[in-house]
Amino acid sequence: MQDLNWLDNKLEKLESISCIISLPPHKIVFAESSTADYIYYIHEGYIKCYYNTADGKEIIISINKKNELIDLPAILLNKKHNAFAKTISHCVVWKIAGEDFKQLLLQDAEMAYNVTRLLCLYINKSYSRLETLLASDTESRLAKLLYYLADDKDYKQKTYRLNYHLTHQELGDMIGACRQTITNILGKFRNKGYIKINKHSGIEIKCQDE
Repeated sequence: MQDLNWLDNKLEKLESISCIISLPPHKIVFAESSTADYIYYIHEGYIKCYYNTADGKEIIISINKKNELIDLPAILLNKKHNAFAKTISHCVVWKIAGEDFKQLLLQDAEMAYNVTRLLCLYINKSYSRLETLLASDTESRLAKLLYYLADDKDYKQKTYRLNYHLTHQELGDMIGACRQTITNILGKFRNKGYIKINKHSGIEIKCQDE
């Protein structure tokens, strides 16, 4: 999936109306059902959006990374946040007042176009997630999920890398499988050479030919 690259002059405009904050791992950025007064641009790091089920499970909706804006719909539609947002790694985030952001879009057509492209990227991601959930067996669902989550892609070498840490429980909750099943399948993938797992550098995924 193609990433979004901002033009330098557009980033300068965005930065000019931002408050730059540094956040440690596992820090709540905003809570579900809270008022969406600000939008957040990720300059560095990874942030997950998730909601909690009635039985206490944390279901991840999306993993957001550098160059992305978190929860655009809440700002543009004047809605409350429909999920929690929490940092996975150390993050540098630009915090922007929602009204300032909307004024910028009205004044700058190129900026509005960039944001439209970002919304299209999110739609494509939702299609990928749906495809993952519709896979017939758990191994296929997990394989598709890993490809979806990977953000460092070397198409020439046919390798993808997931550069942040998710627990086996989190991966399982994203595809409707238990933690032990995920552990077993990841072990199987590793033994077959499909993936390499490193506690510090994440998961390297070898793209398999059809």
